[in-house]
Amino acid sequence: MADLAGRILGKYQLQERLGRGGMAEVYKAYHPGLDRFVAVKVLHPHLAEAPDFLGRFRREAQAVARLRHPHIVQVYDFDVEGEQHYMVMEYVQGVSLKAHLDDLFVRGERMPVDEVLSLFRALLDAVGYAHAQGMIHRDLKPANVMLEIENADSRRQKADATPPAYRPVLTDFGIAKILGGSTFTASGVTVGTPTYMSPEQGSGEPGDARSDLYALGVMLYECLTGQVPFQGDTSAAVLLKHISAPIPPLRDILPELPASLERVVEKALAKNPDERYPSAGEMRAALAGLIPASQAMTSIGTAVPRAAGDSTPPADAPSAATTTPSSPRAPELATPSTYTRAYSRTRTFGAAALAVIVILLAGLFAIPRLLGPSPIEKALADGEAQLAAGNSQLAADAFTSALQSDPQNVRALLGRAQAYEQLQQITDALADVEQVVTLAPNDAAGYMERGRLNAQYGLYDDPAAVLADLDRAVQLAPDSARAHFLRGWAILNFPLVDGAPNPLAALDDLQKSVSLDLKNAEAQFTLARALLAANRPADALTPSNRAIELDTQSTTYRELRAHLQFALGDFHAASDDLTAAISLESDSTAQATLYAERGYLRHRLNVPAEAQADLQDALSRDPNSRIANYLQLLLAPSLPRPDAAGLEASRALASDDPILQAILSDLLAGP
Repeated sequence: MADLAGRILGKYQLQERLGRGGMAEVYKAYHPGLDRFVAVKVLHPHLAEAPDFLGRFRREAQAVARLRHPHIVQVYDFDVEGEQHYMVMEYVQGVSLKAHLDDLFVRGERMPVDEVLSLFRALLDAVGYAHAQGMIHRDLKPANVMLEIENADSRRQKADATPPAYRPVLTDFGIAKILGGSTFTASGVTVGTPTYMSPEQGSGEPGDARSDLYALGVMLYECLTGQVPFQGDTSAAVLLKHISAPIPPLRDILPELPASLERVVEKALAKNPDERYPSAGEMRAALAGLIPASQAMTSIGTAVPRAAGDSTPPADAPSAATTTPSSPRAPELATPSTYTRAYSRTRTFGAAALAVIVILLAGLFAIPRLLGPSPIEKALADGEAQLAAGNSQLAADAFTSALQSDPQNVRALLGRAQAYEQLQQITDALADVEQVVTLAPNDAAGYMERGRLNAQYGLYDDPAAVLADLDRAVQLAPDSARAHFLRGWAILNFPLVDGAPNPLAALDDLQKSVSLDLKNAEAQFTLARALLAANRPADALTPSNRAIELDTQSTTYRELRAHLQFALGDFHAASDDLTAAISLESDSTAQATLYAERGYLRHRLNVPAEAQADLQDALSRDPNSRIANYLQLLLAPSLPRPDAAGLEASRALASDDPILQAILSDLLAGP
């Protein structure tokens, strides 16, 4: 859709595009008749061609417009002009709770407990009111809470240094379903964000008001600790933890918290809905009992540590908007690193990548059913459970069963493609993804997966076709961290630009990806790799450090930082990272590489006995280790050496490993 800024739509003067997504674009607009600014959400024209989607869009506006609460965004109007269907909402000036939490995370801080409690009393008031009107949110998360800066304009004019008060405003009731009313759905889909999804929703059930309380419990845990209770490499892994894993004790992270507050969080996060608070009001009362009664009021006035300007709405929200994307703070879209010790250019996404897409598509297309799951939904849930358990063939069979009833079910096609990839039936996986592109040509998921599969498995004849798929994905989902990550990853690792991997060309997408999802460790790691390959090791340290903060158990991330420290001349720091990586690594071949790299550093630090000991440790674990054998030649000059041409060829192939390159350069230089 072309930028409509400057146009007049009905009574509204569109001034600035604030956000865009797969469903709509959101503009800041001025209504001269009432002399006020509003947020206008404009439906993408291609979606208006689908009667079922328009019905859902109209129902969303009608349902949310009935809500009148100080902590729920107000919908004013819904209209059609020509081909433009649009919704008009309250314009909220401020930042999202997600942006606030991300900012605190970057600064190593947490929200004050009193502020958290006040915030959640207001949110529970709003949710309780909506539930009483027959509406369930079903996708509560920090990205859907705006913190409106009160009197922001006057404060800016006065340059007031006092931290502004804020009003929390719940947004994105667009997926809410009217209890007892009509429901517009597509086959076998669910709604919600896995990081905040209740166990019953993760099991394929539609959920009820208690599911919203579970999501609020996750948010409460996150606001208090700075981290969500359950994280994982894939959305499926996160959902399984919600279903079966015990809650990490709150006071293990913050021992100073009162036990009574921990009990409130535990009750909200009970696996069984019957064991949670029966209503938002009761959960609010439990929190109110933890603080002085004089503070127990609905309207709150707490301080935002860092004031912000106008908001940028998430385009798919019937609300004013946020300056940050609506993905969860936990690395939901992260994929497990299988990058080799020499940072080879191939990268396996496989199950992790498609698991994410299956969950995301479930939330894009429809509202969950009020009734019990249909046979197709049961087959889909079974397939996803089998995938999570590693039973690839059983998963493929379950998805095939769903497709026999509904051959055009996108969720089943993506799930089966994932299963086929795990079974190494790559051609079959690609065929299912091709069908997804045909059935959903205006959704980014199919293009992302087709581009990834073709690049990862070398199935393409024309690199331009791979790049075109990834370009289309970014065009359709410009605020998708994953879309930008995949395009940057592909450009970094494969000859898609100018006939060779191109780290410089990859940087823009990778930097955009990490800005959209601060807690995606894999994206931080890949950005650091690209910066190192672009000969910017000092710049690479920041994302490398962040990747390790997010995943302290990754040996690959530690090894990359060791390479950066080596490139910067800090051999001691590099050796420390390799020592940490050795303690974490269990694979003997990988251990051999790490010992050999540390042995070379100790050689450069002039501790020959320790260098020899590392060399022997490396060779004992893998006698065929290339880097260990080169190190042996370096430490024993009397041994016969390969000819210079062979060493030069090896050095050219080791462009991603500065330590191996240094060993080969020393061998070429002679004794």
